[in-house]
Amino acid sequence: MARQPRACAVAEAIVRWLLRVVLGVQAKSLQVRIAADSSTNLALGKLRSADLSFEHVRRGLWLQRAMLRCGAVDLGIRPLLILCVPFLVLLRPSLLLPLLLLVLFLPRLPSTLTDSKPRNNTSNRSSIASFSIEASASDLNKSRCWRFLLTAALRDIMEYSIAGQVALPREVSGELSGATSFELESATIVERRLVMDAVARLPDGVIFRYRLRTGIELLPGAASDTCVFWDNPEIRVAPGWPLPEFWAPLGAFAGRRFDGFLRLTRLDLSESSGLVVEGSLNTGGSDRASAGIV
Repeated sequence: MARQPRACAVAEAIVRWLLRVVLGVQAKSLQVRIAADSSTNLALGKLRSADLSFEHVRRGLWLQRAMLRCGAVDLGIRPLLILCVPFLVLLRPSLLLPLLLLVLFLPRLPSTLTDSKPRNNTSNRSSIASFSIEASASDLNKSRCWRFLLTAALRDIMEYSIAGQVALPREVSGELSGATSFELESATIVERRLVMDAVARLPDGVIFRYRLRTGIELLPGAASDTCVFWDNPEIRVAPGWPLPEFWAPLGAFAGRRFDGFLRLTRLDLSESSGLVVEGSLNTGGSDRASAGIV
């Protein structure tokens, strides 16, 4: 087995430090492995492989556990920018956020400095990285990132379910059809379904509180597409004594389509494991990445 360049050990230490500082990951749960053919290749983003796994993320996107694995990948000059992070924290902390945004959104630049041979059009300039994450119901409530995503899902369901509200009692359908906005208050997982407590803001400033539940399903799409469908959303209706409460269907057909950068292969809900997401990321190349309503 070829000896790894010393720069790989330095890069692993920096990634561990970033995960601990940015995400609050405990050191004992961190496993980081980075392999490259040379220190120069590593600096220019040409990695042979990279494996990351950690547990109990307690900042930003709260998670129980996460894993990321990728083979040969060309990240351009992003590793050089990441190496600057510790120095910015010590010298100019105000520049840390702009640098992280630059690393995230910078277009991939080919590492031609390490390859004197001309590239042809058939060369593989992209790499697929597989990932797996698991978040509990408590994580969904505590994380601003998760709440942002769930609020977007709630709005999609409500805005595209007006036609289905004719099945609801007149009082409920009238309130919801006149709402100006929908906001998430809390979320939990019950019987493999996502249950959301939400509020609808009415034009006169009145707040209408309600409970919504929905399943999540992955729909088959093109080879590079992922469609997340909100399956059979229902709203809790309490007509009052002596009638019992019941779940009324909203008749919505809403979801999100992702293509290019993100592809999901598994999306499960359970009370024991929480939300489980598995898929792959296109870490290079020029493939288009977008999201849209389906």
